[in-house]
Amino acid sequence: MENNNNNNNNRISIPVTLKGINYLLWARMVKIALGGKEQRNREAERIVGPLSIAVPGEIAGLYKAWETHGRVPRKLLVEPSIKLARDGFQVGSHLDFALSKNEAMIKNDNGLKSVFTKEGELLKKGDICYNTKLADTLESVAEKGMKAFYEEDVAEKLVNDVREAGGIITMDDLESYEV
Repeated sequence: MENNNNNNNNRISIPVTLKGINYLLWARMVKIALGGKEQRNREAERIVGPLSIAVPGEIAGLYKAWETHGRVPRKLLVEPSIKLARDGFQVGSHLDFALSKNEAMIKNDNGLKSVFTKEGELLKKGDICYNTKLADTLESVAEKGMKAFYEEDVAEKLVNDVREAGGIITMDDLESYEV
């Protein structure tokens, strides 16, 4: 799987070989178009900030790959990730470095702060990182499929969180997403 980032979109490519045939699924994060003078004046926020939040495509891409070529039951496939998110994992040196480089952003974002800080301080190498909201999201997707993420409870929470932060993603944006 490859993650390519540029100013216009984020592409996830999922290479799959089945019975000697190669497939490539593209799951793009689609940026929402800015409209009107008021939105264009917020152009800087499209790089960092609430307007930089795009419609996520990774769940749809991975789900499509599983749906088309998967052999392992969906719940079993997602279980290790749910366990890591819920039970926690030890912060390694790479995550420690990334957290330290983004400290101000993390401490100013309630969602990031809830995952990557403890008692107001950044997690450090050796600390345990928990992400129970991610575990809940993955459980919902494991149970209900992609529909949970793009059309149901997870989608509604995502849209509400993004809009509270000043972003402009709508339920229609999520519901109309295609790989």
